[in-house]
Amino acid sequence: MSQVKLCHSQCSPASRLIVFLGYPSIPSGGTDRPLAAAIEVRVGPQGVKAKWLRVELRKVEQIPMVGENTFVGYVGPSPVNIWTAPGEWEVLKSLDFPFDIRIPESIPPILTLEGCASYSGFLRKKKSNVVLTQNEIIIDKHNLHSMWPVYCQTDVRRVELDGVSVTVEHHKTCYGPGDHVAVFATVRSNNLHTVILRGFELSIHESRTFRAGAFTRGQQTMPVTRVGNILENKFAVNMTLMGGMQHKAELSSTISPSHTTTTLNSARHININYVLHVKAIMGTGHLLVMDLPVIMSNWPRRIGPAPGLSLLAPHSVFTSVEPSPAVHHNPLNRRAMVVDLLSQTQ
Repeated sequence: MSQVKLCHSQCSPASRLIVFLGYPSIPSGGTDRPLAAAIEVRVGPQGVKAKWLRVELRKVEQIPMVGENTFVGYVGPSPVNIWTAPGEWEVLKSLDFPFDIRIPESIPPILTLEGCASYSGFLRKKKSNVVLTQNEIIIDKHNLHSMWPVYCQTDVRRVELDGVSVTVEHHKTCYGPGDHVAVFATVRSNNLHTVILRGFELSIHESRTFRAGAFTRGQQTMPVTRVGNILENKFAVNMTLMGGMQHKAELSSTISPSHTTTTLNSARHININYVLHVKAIMGTGHLLVMDLPVIMSNWPRRIGPAPGLSLLAPHSVFTSVEPSPAVHHNPLNRRAMVVDLLSQTQ
């Protein structure tokens, strides 16, 4: 069989970076942004007999569980035939084949969880008459920037226990690496007797749920949930409140700049959720707890003009957009471009 070489590259000749950036979560108002690239087919002078040339976009989810822990699925309308022989077989010459694949808006972004199993390849057997090449690609979603106006709205909630109420006011529902988290907590006593406010606690609780297949080795599997805090701070008060008195305090802390995990609800086998906990500790030992669901982003806060979104002067200098910090090795949720060429021995 002739020597066959397949190469996946972006359509732009100036760059071969396998990175696709865009704004998939913004309502449509401009042109769609499919994943567009080209397949470079390089064969010998005589060509090679082939039946089809197809491309697949696969999503790989890998979870830290015993047994089957790698799950592969197609993304969008995959596989896509970008060339098909008119008859049973046709001689294919060296040529570039441009293509595009429509990416669903609900697709989760690339995500890495520390301490989990490493990427171990694709669950596919390579047949002798199929020439296959695959490249890892990066898909970032920009709907989780903490500065979007939808995440910067005031929310006030109240909880009461035994004549003591706690009112919590916060102005953001999305946070990213290095962000300052601040809420205002007001404790009010409506009791006839005095109560003691010992202090407050502020924390962000992370919950990771991993779901394997329905059955593994003939046994039914159950979801595995791991919990922990990514932020925690305590504030001492030690104040005595008479009936009708109240105490208001600002509770604040900072998320680690090295935080890379994001809220994830659209994957099939991985779920990650965050809750902001505000606790008022009373002298009796009772806790008044307020749970505020929040969204975590893997994008640090960067304020500046964005092409296609901001009203910019004709000669404005665009701010460069860096890849998401969540892209590291040992992937949990990855995308791969797989290119197949079915050829026949000449």
